[in-house]
Formats: sequence, C-alpha cells, structure tokens
Amino acid sequence: MPTKRAEYAVLGAVIRQERENFGLSQRALARKTGRTETSIGKIEAGYQRVDLVELLDIARALRVELTQIVATFEEETRKSG
Repeated sequence: MPTKRAEYAVLGAVIRQERENFGLSQRALARKTGRTETSIGKIEAGYQRVDLVELLDIARALRVELTQIVATFEEETRKSG
C-alpha cells in the first residue's frame, strides 16, 4: 500500500467524523456517492486521494457544506503541524 501524506489522513478523518455525525456507515456513504465501501475506507484512512468534485459529492451526501469540510480540514492541519 502506498505511503500516505499526513494531510490526506487529516482529510479522511474529517470525512469520517462528518459521516459518523450524520449516522451513515461507510457502505451507505459509498452507495450515496457511487463509490465502493473499500474506496470510502481508503479515503478515510488517507490512502486514496479525493478530487474537488468527489469531495463535493461526499459533502452533498453528508448534507454539509463543502466549505465546512474544507474549513475543518484547514483547522486540523494547522493543529497537526
């Protein structure tokens, strides 16, 4: 498995937290976004990159604003270094 960048791990953690806050399983989020459960797991673990359009799909599936995900990501990356 490829080495992950710390920022992707942070983004994945933000997505995971939003998914859990919304009460969805990885499988349910995968269905809502047209991805596989494995893909969602890799995104949340920081091993799979997400482009902006895919991130928008995830945000919409979670009923959060894309800007909220980005703001939380920026805040968390500042904390981690």
